[in-house]
Amino acid sequence: MQKYSQYNAKFDGCSWESMMHMLLSHMDSCSKNYSRSGRDNGIDAISGDGLVVYQAKYHEKPSIDTSIRDFKDEMQKIGDYRRMFEYWKPVERWVLFTNVEKNSNDEQKWEDVVANCGCHDLKVELWDWPKIWSLLEDYPEVKLEFIDNQRRCFLSEREFLDVYCKNYLPESLDVECVGREKELQEFDEFLNSDKKIWAVSGPGGMGKTRFLLECAKWVDQEIFNVFFGMPEAMKTTPSWHERLVFEHQAILFVDELGDLTLLRSLIGMLSHDAKKWKVVFSERNANAKTIKELELPKYEAISKKTCCLSRLNFQNQEMLTERLLDCI
Repeated sequence: MQKYSQYNAKFDGCSWESMMHMLLSHMDSCSKNYSRSGRDNGIDAISGDGLVVYQAKYHEKPSIDTSIRDFKDEMQKIGDYRRMFEYWKPVERWVLFTNVEKNSNDEQKWEDVVANCGCHDLKVELWDWPKIWSLLEDYPEVKLEFIDNQRRCFLSEREFLDVYCKNYLPESLDVECVGREKELQEFDEFLNSDKKIWAVSGPGGMGKTRFLLECAKWVDQEIFNVFFGMPEAMKTTPSWHERLVFEHQAILFVDELGDLTLLRSLIGMLSHDAKKWKVVFSERNANAKTIKELELPKYEAISKKTCCLSRLNFQNQEMLTERLLDCI
C-alpha cells in the first residue's frame, strides 16, 4: 500500500482545492484563491506577485497518467488564456497540485512528457503527495484541519454549497434570489464600510442560509478570501483561529452561530489579529444572546445594525414558486 493513498478518502475535488488554498495562504499571505463553481480560466489560485498559477486536481484513482492528462488538457487551453487575459501574461510557473504519488519510473515519464510538450514558456511543476505532505509538516495548522481532525472548522464557498445541496432543495440554487434586494444592498454597504461584524436573523425556513450564500456571491474574490465557519466544530476546537491567515482581507460567514463565547472570540479576533477581516453570522432568533451582545454600546464602532429577514411578499412568493417549479 502506498504511504499516502490512505488519506485520499478524506477528500473530494472541493476539499482538495480547499487544502491547497489554505496551504498557499500560509505560504504566501497575498495569494488569491478562487473557489467558485464554473469556468476559472485555468486558475484555482495565483501567487501574490502574479507569477505562479496553481491548479488543484483530485482523482479517486490517481496515477501518473491522470496527471499527464490533466497537464496536457490545461496546456491546450493556456495558450488562449495567455493571449486573452492580462493576468496570465506575466505568469512564469504553473503548478499542478494533485493527489498522485509518483515512483521513480513515474518521475521520468512525467519529465519526458513535459520536455516534449509546448508549455507556453512556463516552468511546470507537479506537486504530488510527498511534496504536499512535506508542506503539511511545515504548516501543521493545515494538517490539523484536513488530515488529523475529524471535523472541519472552515469550508470554502464551493464546499458550503455542497453542504447546502445535501440539506436543502438543491434545485433552489438554480433559481435567482428573489425579494432580498434591500438586504443585499445592506450587505454591500457593510462590505464597503469600516464595520467589522454583522448579524442576520430570521426564523427557520426564512432563507438565512441562502441569503449568506447570496452575500458570498457578491464578494469580489480579487479583494476578499471567503470562508464559511462551522460553529459546532469551532466550539470544540480551541485553536481554530490558528488555521487562518489574517494578513489578507477576508470575510467569514457563520450560519446559526449560537454561542456567546464563540462570538466574543470572533470579536477579539477582529479587534487584534484579523483587522482586515469581516464576519457575517446568522441566528434564528432576533433576541438571541449573540445578537443582544452585539447590540451593546461597546461594539457600536465595529458592528452594523442587525438585519432581520422577513417573509417574502405574496408577489415574490409566487415568482419564487414558479421558478422553482420550472427547475424541478
